[in-house]
Order: sequence, then C-alpha cells, then structure tokens
Amino acid sequence: MVTAIHTVTHQLGSLLINAIDDGGCKWWATVIEGGTSTPPPKMRRTKRAYGLGGYRARSYWDVRRFTIEGGVECPSGLVAEQQADAMRSIFTDGGQVTYTRTSRLGARFISVELYDELNVTVLPGGYAMKFQIPLEANDPRFLDSVLQTASASVAAPSTSGLDWATGGGLNWVTGGGLDWGTPTSTGVMAVVNNGNADAYPLLSIAGPMINPSVTDPATGRSVAYTGQINTGQTLVIDMSPFTRRVTVDGIDRSAALSSAQWITVPPGASRSLVFGGSGLGSATVTMRSAYL
Repeated sequence: MVTAIHTVTHQLGSLLINAIDDGGCKWWATVIEGGTSTPPPKMRRTKRAYGLGGYRARSYWDVRRFTIEGGVECPSGLVAEQQADAMRSIFTDGGQVTYTRTSRLGARFISVELYDELNVTVLPGGYAMKFQIPLEANDPRFLDSVLQTASASVAAPSTSGLDWATGGGLNWVTGGGLDWGTPTSTGVMAVVNNGNADAYPLLSIAGPMINPSVTDPATGRSVAYTGQINTGQTLVIDMSPFTRRVTVDGIDRSAALSSAQWITVPPGASRSLVFGGSGLGSATVTMRSAYL
C-alpha cells in the first residue's frame, strides 16, 4: 500500500510523490518551481504614440507552468530501473494527466501535460534516481476535489394546503389554521464557489423536457435550449470555457441553444440557479470551487 511521508503530496496519474510506493521505493520532491505561484498575467497594452505611457485593457491569467524536481530511493537497482521506465510512460499517449496536490487545505487538481523533456536519470550505483518533470496547464485553475451537486425539477405549486372538497379547510380546533402547504419544487439549485478564481457549473437535464433553461437571477444571465429531451435522454451543458459543450446523449447540439449567456460563479460567491421549462424532467448542477 502506498504510504505518504509528508503533509504535502503530489500525484501524477498513479504516481504519488512524497510517499513510499508498493515496491518499497521512497519518492520525494525537492523543488516545486512555480507550483504554488499564480500563473503569469497576460498584459494587454499599446503604446501612446504621442504622449506619456500607454493604453491598457484588462489583463488575464496566462497558462500555468511549473516543474517538479525530486528523487527516488529503491530497494534494488532492478526496481529503480523499472520505476524509471514507469515514469517515462506517464505521458506517452500525448494527452493530459491529472495532477493532484494534497495539503492541509485538502486535495486540489489540475489537468497538465509536458511542455519540455521529462528528465529521468538512474544514479551511479543503480538504487536511486532523480527526475525533473516540466508541466503546463492550459486551464490554470486548481479545482477542489469536493464536487458540489444540487438537483431540482421545474417549479411547481403545492398539491396540499387548504382542502375544501374533502372537508379539510380551516381547522382552528387542532391549531392548524390556514395552511397553504409547501411547493412541490422551487426549481432552485444552489452552488457556492469557496475559491479565489471563477468557477463554472455543469448542467445535466434528464427528460422528458421541452425547452429547458437555467437562469442566474443575480446577473440575469440565462442558458436556454430549444427542443425536446425525451425520456431516457440527457442534455449536458458545460459552462466552462475550457471544456464547453452542449450535447444530448453525447451528440453535439450547440446549435439548439436559443440563449448562450454562459453562467460564471465568481470567487467567494454563491448562486441560486433557477431551472425552467415544460415537462416532468429534472436538472442536476455540479461544480467545483476553483483556485489560482
């Protein structure tokens, strides 16, 4: 069983650094260059041709780059060489890998890929090696490992409350008095971003539904879909600009959006999203707090 040996651990795929693995190898990180810094800003400015200084526009964060350097001690030279091969194979398919940093604040993760060569060297004697892993993340935000989930059906009035037909009506004897009942659904889904960067909801709508929508009353922004979602079908609307998609059972339906005012939850903010439409379907929103 893999055993952590430090309060802060770093995981790339199945590889856990600052831990002892199943083969008895001790992995540690000596330097995390840029791993706890913010990504660099992308400055947007132009020179004033006939005056002092320049003109600026809003700047945004650039991609995040950081490097993990460290070493490994293994019980034998054979195991060290096997682990070196395993490390080189992490990025062989050319895709992204999940990097997770765990500390006293909990676990946060980000999708990364190599931006330069992965350096792995087995040291003389063969029982130890050192490594240098240069990583890049196009989405520079770390996401919380805690996935928030909230569900709702379309807002509907109460089916209980005052009942004159069966003789319910007013009941002062038992202290009931007026009772209008409670709504069967408010259509509201609440999420909160505890982080310091923008977070983006992902919405899943299960049929049967006609013309479903979700609205953020705080900003008035709305995402609306024109069409029918049948029983057994699921409409997925991903608000993130890094993974944005609109699909029904995996088939792209972006053209069916009648409103594409993508909803963002700012740092430290909460939002009560309102689900609307016609039908008996339901909506589920999921979101993770985001950090820089």
